[in-house]
Parts: sequence; structure tokens; C-alpha cells
Amino acid sequence: MIEPADAQQLISKWWFAYDNALFDEWPAMWTSDAHFSCRSDTGQTAFEEFVTADAQGREAVLAWQTDHRLHSPHPLRHGGENVHIVDATGSRAGFRSYIRVSQIVDGAVSHLSTGIVHGVRSVHHIMVETWPGCGYFALVAGASRMTLATLFLSWPVTMRRIGG
Repeated sequence: MIEPADAQQLISKWWFAYDNALFDEWPAMWTSDAHFSCRSDTGQTAFEEFVTADAQGREAVLAWQTDHRLHSPHPLRHGGENVHIVDATGSRAGFRSYIRVSQIVDGAVSHLSTGIVHGVRSVHHIMVETWPGCGYFALVAGASRMTLATLFLSWPVTMRRIGG
């Protein structure tokens, strides 16, 4: 079951990695079938072309996100707040939140925009099988909030990713 803190963790990790252009961290946060869409509230802004997206699949989403980040100001700050679960079914949970976007100009905060985020957090179970008679088997992973690996074969390995 996905808890509200899981969605908050994902949002926080994503915005930090996005703002700091930590491109190597991005792929693990998107599922292969991810769908990302973005637009302004009115569709009438002077920067509409820059903020409008409708990308299907991890590679297309990452390509759009990378281009968008490379053409955005630095330092850039996205603050996710009021993250909450709106529906949960076993291994998936839909969530919503607000974002505030700002940049630093001449040492002071300059607000750029705000927005509403709708997303899905999912848990993927992986079965680890061994050959007959192998005896003791341990699956070992480093500490991480994104991946949980367990010692006993009866416990699943879980990965949490943004996706749709």
C-alpha cells in the first residue's frame, strides 16, 4: 500500500533532481509507460509554447524534461506542497499537489509561477527465483528510499516510480 509520505518523497526527490539538473537520477523516477502533460491554466500566456507538453513513454518524457530544464533559469526552485492521495488501489496511488516555482535574481527570490500537479505513484513487485537446491540466498541492496530489497525470498522487492 502506498502511503501519503511515499508520494511526498517522490515529489520532493523529483523537484530537487529537476531543479539541480541531476539528469542521471531522472530515469529511475519514471515508468516506461509514463505520460506527462503540461500547460498553463489559460493557454494564452506569452510563454505557452515553452510550457506546453504532451509526452508518452519514458524516453519522450525525459527528452522534453531535459530540453525544458536546459532552457530554464538557474538556480530554479520548485516547491511541492499539500501533497495528498486521491485514490489508491493496491500497488498504485493517484496524488495531487501544488507547486510554486521561483528563481533567484540579484540574490532575491523571484516568483515565476504556480501550478497543480496530478500524478501516480506505483509499486512494482519483482519475483526473485533461485535454482533448486541452491540453499541460502540473499538479495542485497544499498540503503535507499526508492528501492527496498529484503533478505527472505518470500518478501518482494519493491520499486516506486512516477508513472501513469
